[in-house]
Amino acid sequence: MTPVAPLLPPSHTMSRTLAAIALLSFAAAAPAAAQNTYAPAGDTLRYHETQKTSVVITMPQGELQVPVEQDATLAVVRFPGDSAHAWFDALALSATTPQGEQKPPTDALLHQPYRLGFDSRGHVKLIAAPTFPEALASFGDLSNEFTDLFLRLPAKPLRVGLTWTDTLTRTDSTNDRKANATAISDYTVEKDTVVNGTPALLVRMTQRANVHVDGPVPNQPGMRSDATMEGTTTGFYVYAPKPGRMLARRRTGKLSGDVNIPAAGMTMKQAIDYTNTVDLVK
Repeated sequence: MTPVAPLLPPSHTMSRTLAAIALLSFAAAAPAAAQNTYAPAGDTLRYHETQKTSVVITMPQGELQVPVEQDATLAVVRFPGDSAHAWFDALALSATTPQGEQKPPTDALLHQPYRLGFDSRGHVKLIAAPTFPEALASFGDLSNEFTDLFLRLPAKPLRVGLTWTDTLTRTDSTNDRKANATAISDYTVEKDTVVNGTPALLVRMTQRANVHVDGPVPNQPGMRSDATMEGTTTGFYVYAPKPGRMLARRRTGKLSGDVNIPAAGMTMKQAIDYTNTVDLVK
């Protein structure tokens, strides 16, 4: 889950996608092992992530639509003691605005480490994020790119038919920005499957989320906004119990709410629709 930057969408995410099921070759499989922990410290895992987002802002002078896209290669390595490092191997961002297409340079962020807490059940906490170039401020909260990337496993062994509920609450503060977000997710282990020869489980998910962000308006010096949004996300994870790895994730979601800009005496409606795909590439 990712708090929303005023007037532009999350980069990932609180969410993300059912759109590319065709990319996975699922087949019937023997029941997977019941292990429900992530693999111990070891290899660096890489994931390919895509997100397509439609932002609709309703202002007094009319409606503004802003399509936003993200294409990234993410890397994560776990260390002993429930810690991890993560980084972007590649990142492309684009937005189509009334001023034209924006494609900010991202080279300065590539390979810059995020320090994370990452326990055996996939609970990830941001310890420290890299410094982000100013040009990326309008593209959402990249600092929390990894905090909700993985399936958060239950205490009970995984099996087909198992259900559980998980609540993720986060508060982020910087010198000029405050954000609070809560996501309540319901999970169901739906079936056994196989991905590229690896036995796995498909875990269906529905999520209810609310976000509150108070911070500066991008590219508007001295102006601040207060945004409150809520919505739902649906999708699934593909998790391989034996190697202890997430193989894929799909999310699609909708968020809506108000953006208040006191200095302009303006309150706007904002709606965000997004689809997100994540696939293990190594």
